[in-house]
Amino acid sequence: MLKRKKLYRESNIEVLRILAMFMILLGHAWYHYECGVGDYPLKKVAYHIVNPLLYMHVDIFVLISGYFGLKLKSTKIFSLYTTCLFYTFVAMFFAFVLPDISFHWKSLLFPITQGGWWFIRIYVALILISPMLNLIIEYYHSRHQWRGLIVIAFIFNFYISYLHRVDSIYSMGYDLFNFSCLYILGRYVALKKVNWCSKTIVTALLVLSFFKLGISELGFTFPIIEKAIRIKTYCNPVNVFSAFLVFLLFLKWKKGWSNPLVNNISTSTLSIYLVTDNQYVRGGGGKMITEYCYNNISDKIWYVPVYMMILVIVFMLCILLDKVRIRITTPLNTVLSKTWKSK
Repeated sequence: MLKRKKLYRESNIEVLRILAMFMILLGHAWYHYECGVGDYPLKKVAYHIVNPLLYMHVDIFVLISGYFGLKLKSTKIFSLYTTCLFYTFVAMFFAFVLPDISFHWKSLLFPITQGGWWFIRIYVALILISPMLNLIIEYYHSRHQWRGLIVIAFIFNFYISYLHRVDSIYSMGYDLFNFSCLYILGRYVALKKVNWCSKTIVTALLVLSFFKLGISELGFTFPIIEKAIRIKTYCNPVNVFSAFLVFLLFLKWKKGWSNPLVNNISTSTLSIYLVTDNQYVRGGGGKMITEYCYNNISDKIWYVPVYMMILVIVFMLCILLDKVRIRITTPLNTVLSKTWKSK
């Protein structure tokens, strides 16, 4: 059997986790909340440069899961369930406070599948099939046939899914095929101890980034280019390899470093996604904050700095909220786990 990496938290990877989650927060802000407001300085920079570069954050998270490995455990499922249940109650608060937003009561019973969080649904599916993936990886690893496994993963994710958009498989990377491919890549890095030259990584990352920016800029002028290349999809090979290179870069940075504060913050980063991609916050609260910020700043040159500061505050408030959630759900997880094991 393959040995998984020790589950102590390497702070260089945790910094990457925090950075990726802030990228997700930026993506939600610009895509869901902010795109409807008026013009301001740096708007073109935000939408033409920063936003296209963000489309690798989710891929980074799944690569990290692959690097450390997943194991199907009831405690993990219970923990995700109670976490989603907690944030469903938070969502219910927003639904009652904000006007013209109705609460869907099914999300209280089925927070994972009915809570509106696509990432959680696919991630739980990845956990459920992880024993099968781990067996496949172990088979190819023991026979030193990684090349064959990587080729198979790429054929499914890039050729069948991304290129041909086969029904029931392709979903712009919001799907199990993309997550499985990324998981295999993450395990490959861990088991083969991939250690590329920093200069090679940075050069390749710059080339891919300039390519993304060029395609994105052309896509604004010629929408048919964006429709054909779909640079804003998680399963786009450019985004997958960009995430892969960023991951390799952070693996080399401060290897073996451990910082308790960084690790403590990173354990609660999922809360930012669960709050900001909540269907009620996304549909009302986020837009209200954005519009209030825009309408009350007379000199629009200050809009981006102020808005970024607000996002940092939101980020930290979500982290603090999750520490409250941990105090509440940890005893519940313990009871559920003991009840399950007793059966």
